[in-house]
Amino acid sequence: MILSRFSVSQNTLKIIAAISMVIDHLGAEVFPGIVIFRVLGRLAFPIFSYCIYEGCRYTHHKVKYLLGMIIMALVYLIVYALYAHRLYGNIFFTLALSICVIYAIRFWKKKSHESFARGCFGFVVFTVTALLACAISVMLSVDYGFCGVMLPVFLEVASDFTENRNLSPRLCQRIMLLSFAIGLCFLALEKTYVQWFGLLALVPLSFYDGSRGKWHMKFFFYLFYPAHMALIELIAVLV
Repeated sequence: MILSRFSVSQNTLKIIAAISMVIDHLGAEVFPGIVIFRVLGRLAFPIFSYCIYEGCRYTHHKVKYLLGMIIMALVYLIVYALYAHRLYGNIFFTLALSICVIYAIRFWKKKSHESFARGCFGFVVFTVTALLACAISVMLSVDYGFCGVMLPVFLEVASDFTENRNLSPRLCQRIMLLSFAIGLCFLALEKTYVQWFGLLALVPLSFYDGSRGKWHMKFFFYLFYPAHMALIELIAVLV
């Protein structure tokens, strides 16, 4: 938790990301010639990725958390296939694969503390999971690709340097954000120059206080994605 008079909750971060996502998709579907829409839209994915890591960190129902993401991915995949007659690896697939890789890393770390042999088994599980995630991301052409899948993993790696150490909350936060910034740079190198503006997401993330927020809005954000996409498609047709 950061030490600041001004701070934002996870719900606030998601609202910022949702607004950014709407602007981004409006730019892609309705105003493709206006670059500023795509620039402002670069905040969405990094913030949602950060929140996915936080979800993996705090959830008490790990399987339920992953299944919820997979179900949303499949539902949207089917709806889009019926509408556009093609498969679309939507953002829920990207985030679901991120969760799988994070869980695999944690399994590996847990087994490594038990014995060398179990640690080797954990490494095999992680390697297979990462390779499968890479293959699925390529086959379905998921949003933001395999680099997008691995973005929250940079936070998981950074947690090894912050957990169970006598570090100040501010320093822990800086280490996490630095690692996340490196992940954003890798993502930007794979995408177009506009993706470099994703680094701007570090500004609201630096004010994150670790709290969920006053309201329980998980299902709202699950439904917001397909709802806003349908509305934007309608606007694009009308325009």
